[in-house]
Amino acid sequence: MKISKEKVNQLISIAVLFILILGSCSGNKNNREDRVSENKEGVTILNDEVNTFWKSFNQKENRNQLLAGYVLDSVNNSGVNTMYRMTLNDTGAFNTRIAQFENYYKSIESQSLNMANRKYPKMDEYYAEFKKLYPKAHRPKLIFTVGALTVGGTVSDEGLLIATEFYGKNSGDTSGMERMSGFLLTLDDFVPLTFHEHMHYEQLKNAGGKEEIYNNERNLLFAALNEGAADFVSNLITGWNDDKPNYVYGEMHEEELWRKFKEEMFSEETVTEWMFDYNTEKDTPADLGYFMGAKICESYYNNAEDKAKAIEDILSIKDIRAFLKKSGYEEKFKEIK
Repeated sequence: MKISKEKVNQLISIAVLFILILGSCSGNKNNREDRVSENKEGVTILNDEVNTFWKSFNQKENRNQLLAGYVLDSVNNSGVNTMYRMTLNDTGAFNTRIAQFENYYKSIESQSLNMANRKYPKMDEYYAEFKKLYPKAHRPKLIFTVGALTVGGTVSDEGLLIATEFYGKNSGDTSGMERMSGFLLTLDDFVPLTFHEHMHYEQLKNAGGKEEIYNNERNLLFAALNEGAADFVSNLITGWNDDKPNYVYGEMHEEELWRKFKEEMFSEETVTEWMFDYNTEKDTPADLGYFMGAKICESYYNNAEDKAKAIEDILSIKDIRAFLKKSGYEEKFKEIK
C-alpha cells in the first residue's frame, strides 16, 4: 500500500509517546510553579491537569463547557492542550470521545488521580543508574494529563506528558471498547515506558529542538533508529523490552528481518509496515522496526570504547546513514566467502 510522504510524516510525528515540542508548552512560569509537587526522591510532578479534568468530568450540568475550557487553556493545561492539538483539535469531538467511553472513564478515575498524586521512587532509581552511564543526563518533569484516548503521551521542552487514561487495561471497564481496549496499558507498564520517553526527551535536548531532529531523512531507517535508540538505552536500565513480542520474535528471526529491512529502510512508504502498525492484521508482532533500530544501536554501543560517548551519539543521531555504517551492524550478516 502506497502512503504519501505527508501521511508518513504524520504517523512519525503523532505516534503514541513520540516527540513533539510546541511553543505553547512553555506556559506561564508563575502559574506552573504554583502547581508543582516535588517528589522527595527527586522527580518533579505536575498534577493539576488530572485534578482539573476529574472535577470537570463529574459536573453534570456544564461538563462539556468545563472540559472544552480544560483542553483549550494552553497556559494552565499545556500538556493536554498539546496532545489535543496533535489529534482531535475540536472541542466537540473531544467531548464526544469522552462520552463514547464514559463507563471506562468512570472506572479509572481513582487510578488516574492516584497516578498523578503519588511518588515514583523506582523512576528515581532508574534515573540514578542512567546518570552513572550518561553523566550529561537531564531530568524532565512528569506532566500528568487526561486526554481522549488518542495519544498516550509525548515529549516537550518542559517534560514528559503522560495521558493517565491509557493505563486501565487491567483495572478499567473495557466493555464496549472493542479494538480500542487492545491499545490500553497496565500500571506495570508505566515506569519503564515513561523511562523510554525520557530517552526521547534526551534526544530533544541533544538536538536543541524539534527541527534539528526532523532535519534528518524521514524514512524507515530514521523512524527505526529514533525509536530503537530510546528502546535500547532505556532497556540498559529497565530490561523492559526483553519479553515484549517484537523483541522475542526479532531475536528468533534477526537475520531474516535484517535482509528485508535493508531493502526497505530508505523508503518512506514502508514505515507503517514496520512501525505504528497496530491496526494491521498480520502474523508477526507490531513494531518490528523498533527492534531493528535497537539492534543497530546495540551494535554501535558494543563496538564503542567510550560507552558514555556512545550513549550520547545514540541519543543524538545526526546522520542516519553514517550511524548505520559506523555501527558495524551489517557486518554481522555478511556471508563468509
